[in-house]
Amino acid sequence: MEIETFAATSKKRTLRTECLWISPNCLNKKSLIVAPDIESDNSLSNRQKAALRVHRQRREQSETAVKEAIYSLKRMKKKVSKVAVARMTGISREHITRYYGDLFHFSDRETIG
Repeated sequence: MEIETFAATSKKRTLRTECLWISPNCLNKKSLIVAPDIESDNSLSNRQKAALRVHRQRREQSETAVKEAIYSLKRMKKKVSKVAVARMTGISREHITRYYGDLFHFSDRETIG
């Protein structure tokens, strides 16, 4: 993609080509989470709505990672502990205890949703 732009430089300077490097993450066109409950809330600014969508998406990703780690530990017949899950997911043990502790009760019943 080429973008023409005028730089605020000397008039004597010749035309030049500038390259803009874009992170591959910017090009990743994952579908945005559709959140009608957030979009319909008129008391929130666009920035607040975006922050809520990102928070929700990250929380879901973390929860999925924790569930997969629990499943992997059970499949390998290893002890399912918060420390082991924290090591596998890269999420701190404290964070797992505070926000995802309920998932470990499900692992005792052999059903992970």
